[in-house]
Amino acid sequence: MGRWADAARAAGQVLSSSPPDGAWDKGQPHRFAVDIGAKAAMEMGDNDKAMKFYQTALRSDPEQKYIKGEYDLARSWLGIGLGVRV
Repeated sequence: MGRWADAARAAGQVLSSSPPDGAWDKGQPHRFAVDIGAKAAMEMGDNDKAMKFYQTALRSDPEQKYIKGEYDLARSWLGIGLGVRV
């Protein structure tokens, strides 16, 4: 779990130093950080933390198609909004 925790922590640091209203386009460090952070959190079984990574980006840009797609996919994997307990 050590490397996943390190990855999630590093992703959080990138996000905390990124402008909250920056572009979330492909190739931007903070977009990469959202992907890595969310996936690392899921690998550790911390689904709430994974959702928070996606929500960080979506608060800034609710219509960001790629992140919205990843967020919706993760929600379906986790059964969120489907009446399934996780």
